[in-house]
Amino acid sequence: MAHTVASEIRSPANELRKALDQAERLAPQLNGENVERFLTLLDQIQEQFTRLEGEGVDLRPERGRWSGLLGRLQRDPGAVVKAAREAGGLERLRAAHPPAQNPWWRLDAEMARRRRRLFRRLGVGLALLAGILALLVLAFRTVLAPDPQVVLVSNTLTSVEDLAFRGEFRQALDELEAAQAQLDAPDPDLLIWEVVLAEQLQDSERAQAALAQARQILGGQREVLLWSNLSSRRLLVGDLAGARAAAEQAIQLDPEQPQGYFVLGAVAEAEGDIPTAISYFEKTFQLAQERDPQLAVISRVRMGQLLQQLQPSLTPTP
Repeated sequence: MAHTVASEIRSPANELRKALDQAERLAPQLNGENVERFLTLLDQIQEQFTRLEGEGVDLRPERGRWSGLLGRLQRDPGAVVKAAREAGGLERLRAAHPPAQNPWWRLDAEMARRRRRLFRRLGVGLALLAGILALLVLAFRTVLAPDPQVVLVSNTLTSVEDLAFRGEFRQALDELEAAQAQLDAPDPDLLIWEVVLAEQLQDSERAQAALAQARQILGGQREVLLWSNLSSRRLLVGDLAGARAAAEQAIQLDPEQPQGYFVLGAVAEAEGDIPTAISYFEKTFQLAQERDPQLAVISRVRMGQLLQQLQPSLTPTP
């Protein structure tokens, strides 16, 4: 026993294993209190690998654990980003630990890149829908002359969506609040955005209050619109778990509602589960042909593009 303990103490990789143990325990339970420790621990582990491998130490078992830990971060960067936001954001943490050049310090940029890539993939259909919406708005403004409050809500929604897509949640919420103060009555679309923005800013009490108010307005048979819109907007800001939960709620209220399946497909695609994404987009296409032809076109395009990605793996090896 004494020899075993002494061997562990003398082992050059012992501290590395301890650091890996700590990081593996922290990874599933990240929050604003421990995320800074987690990130600096990853730096220490990387430094230890560089030093010990330079000394010729065999670290193959530890390297496997390290790869698994980094793979977890790659699959779910949102866990770190969300925890870091509770601690003031990754930008603040990077400033506190220069040069902060390792990839885990820049997972916020990685999440933004993934969102941009996802929406570029959906770009053809989204551009089509945006064009139709623009024509409708133009008709309203030039022919039907809508109430100024309708114009205010429309402009605010456009601005808030753009800010939220770029991760500027506080500014988006400020614009939303300014618009809400000018309305005679609460607008459900703005309330749904308030839910999403409050969630991103870790204000759960405000998010719940806005959700309750939106449900009061969109009650009964219209509640499915709340959950389907909430799922799309959570997806826009990279909240995959929230988008999935809202989409599933929409489907529970109306199993024939195609938007929920489309969001589930987009979530699966963002997570790298291409076969599941194709399945959901196929379901969307089947349901949307009559109810939402534009969405049917989008889902069909997505299926084709994803099938092309799968094609190499489906082709038999000669």
